[in-house]
Amino acid sequence: MKVLIALDDVNGGGTEHAALQWIRLCHREEFDVAVCTLYGLGELEHNYAAVGCPVHFFDVKKVGYFKAARALKRLLWEQRPDAIVCVSGGTRALVPWLAKRAGVPARILYFANPKIMEDRRVHYFQRLQVMFATHFQACSREVAANIKELYAADPVDLILNGVDMRRFPVAEKSNHNGRVRILTIGSYRVAKNHEEKIRIAAHLESTGLDFVIQIAGNGAHRAAFEKHVAVAGLAHRFELLGWRPDIPELLQASDIFLHTSRYEGHCIAVLEGLASGTPCVLYDLVVLDEIDPERGAFAAVANGDAAAAAQAILRLTRDREEARRLSVCGRELVATRFPAEFSVRAWEDSLKRAVGAE
Repeated sequence: MKVLIALDDVNGGGTEHAALQWIRLCHREEFDVAVCTLYGLGELEHNYAAVGCPVHFFDVKKVGYFKAARALKRLLWEQRPDAIVCVSGGTRALVPWLAKRAGVPARILYFANPKIMEDRRVHYFQRLQVMFATHFQACSREVAANIKELYAADPVDLILNGVDMRRFPVAEKSNHNGRVRILTIGSYRVAKNHEEKIRIAAHLESTGLDFVIQIAGNGAHRAAFEKHVAVAGLAHRFELLGWRPDIPELLQASDIFLHTSRYEGHCIAVLEGLASGTPCVLYDLVVLDEIDPERGAFAAVANGDAAAAAQAILRLTRDREEARRLSVCGRELVATRFPAEFSVRAWEDSLKRAVGAE
């Protein structure tokens, strides 16, 4: 089966990582996969090439909407895919109509953002394109419920994120001369809520704890964040690592994984934090009901409660027994409920249903 995955770009976000994992672990004797991007390439370009996946780039910003659309339509005519999966917001707002014109039989819209209405312009164009889609996919039950309500999409195939546990072997944590390393992963976007780390750092500073908060990720708002850190007088408590390909190693070297997003679809960064055996302190989100309804594998605090997050971090640095318990529970949770194989199988089954091969 020939499959084309349409992305806005191949930067290091969770959705792009999920697509890369599908390609890397799918049954290649059954699925011939290629990627096209509308707005850019990015850090993961080499990773896609490494798994033998062609990447076709259409620079909408440079050549304009109409030229890019013509080039994409030409690619669809040449490749003749059995299915196209529109993964990112920009692709969902453009590609389904072109794919229908080019005769692609299965036109699938994949959704990962529970706040679809946040970008009303994209939402408007997506609403127009829904009529040209044949199937729908969602990364969580919350997202599935939202797109059913907004777009009357039904049925929706559920494809939960998964983690390749081979990337996260069990290993002893290092002692960094008593300094606590707190890692967070995510681009500098409003949804990731990195500003909360400044408030958490201020609370931790008042306790006398020696710590550093490391942020792995890039984004347009990084400079503004750096300025806010400096104004708060906490520059010595932050290390901005930029995009990093060695997330498993960073997690292994960390004492705490911290996540403060305002919302998430089905956060792969949280799953990787749990899989690594790093004790996790998380702002509570609806999606955590799907990951661990009992909240037994991580320390969850009310979203926006920086003081409670700081106290949870402090408690885990002092109560090593509780930290070890969370470490074991987190790994076990991901290994049993969210292994990569489950995610890839769900994706393959969805594609087969979409083209009528199941």
